[in-house]
Amino acid sequence: MNRSVKSWVRGQQLGSGSFGTVYEAISDEGFFFAVKEVLIDQGINAQQSISQLEQEIALLSQFEHENIVQYYGTDKEETKLYIFLELVTQGSLASLYQKYHLQDTHVSEYTRQILHGLVYLHERNIVHRDIKCANILVHANGSVKLADFGLAKEMTKINILKSTKGSVYWMAPEIHALFKIGREEQPPIPNYLSREARDFITQCVPVLHLYIYTFIHLNPKP
Repeated sequence: MNRSVKSWVRGQQLGSGSFGTVYEAISDEGFFFAVKEVLIDQGINAQQSISQLEQEIALLSQFEHENIVQYYGTDKEETKLYIFLELVTQGSLASLYQKYHLQDTHVSEYTRQILHGLVYLHERNIVHRDIKCANILVHANGSVKLADFGLAKEMTKINILKSTKGSVYWMAPEIHALFKIGREEQPPIPNYLSREARDFITQCVPVLHLYIYTFIHLNPKP
């Protein structure tokens, strides 16, 4: 749903990260949304920070998919930039893991939606580069949204094999897989997973390898 935010009031803090703080907000029309508040660096890294923000906004403004958080617009106030986004009520998968013992049925449904979102991105030659539970949001109706595109890139503009962007402990699976296949290694499958989960991953790996092999040969240079 396309919306335009003109005037708004900030509410409670929802979370924070390396790219800013997220708050709940209400517009003058009465609908609720999330606002990402980013301090614009005035120092030596100012231009790099601004370029990264502009890139994130440019990507978000292109997306229209049920499994990707919706972008509503931006606003600027002195040294702060505000990015208006769809409010996803239940927070991240990381926070849900703290509240609930998620069953295979939950994981299966969430994974299906995550993959739909990733297919949408990859069809547009865009790689997220920071897929992790903290960047996957869940709505009260069970819908899942990919969020935080601060590190996302168009795949034709970077050499993915040399890219190590992303969170240290949660390197994006598509990047990790590229390193693995480059060394002709099979990604490990944890034994503690259920038989169904291991079977799912086993079936996914050959498809992922074929995807990566095809991409590298179609795009040998950035």
